[in-house]
Amino acid sequence: KLPSARPPPDQREPTQRSSKLATELRARASGQWAVVRDECGIVCANTTKNGFQTTLNLFDRPTGLFADLDQIIKHRIENYRRKFSSEDCTFIRLLPKNISLFGWFVRFLKGGHQTEHIHSSGWLSGVFYLQVPKFSKQEEGYIEFGLWGYDYPKLNRNYPKKRLYPKSGDIILFPSSLFHKTIPFSSNEERMCIAFDVLPT
Repeated sequence: KLPSARPPPDQREPTQRSSKLATELRARASGQWAVVRDECGIVCANTTKNGFQTTLNLFDRPTGLFADLDQIIKHRIENYRRKFSSEDCTFIRLLPKNISLFGWFVRFLKGGHQTEHIHSSGWLSGVFYLQVPKFSKQEEGYIEFGLWGYDYPKLNRNYPKKRLYPKSGDIILFPSSLFHKTIPFSSNEERMCIAFDVLPT
């Protein structure tokens, strides 16, 4: 079982909030696309293709909409903890209670996607979907979770995989050590999201 979670439709964030965040982020992110760094400031390999991502932590002393989103995400994390609390799972049992968020803005253009990767500095990771286009082909824009990435040798071609189709307003949570990628899409409309890692404090 891959412990990832998405909210039911009635728990998605309002489209109006997503739209305002997207507008503010596009303005704020101007000139911040060139280099991808981790939370320690180390330049890292960019798995984002046909797209861009920002470099600074969106949740560093957040105000306004970002302060609201910080609290919303932390509330969802507590729901995630409760949902899987009965599982015999060390990851859930040791999930830190005192946490901070490190988040960044990601924009995908037509054909945009991310290759398989993990978030090595996080404990739990997630994505808040600001804008998801309507796709013409099945499984375009899906996020896929699995146990393989970084061109490691494939010892088992039948390793488990799971795909989720996100919608605008969704927040999807998953273990940071779980490989994930996204499927390219053919829409001319941009796909925008905020990715984040949960760090112990």
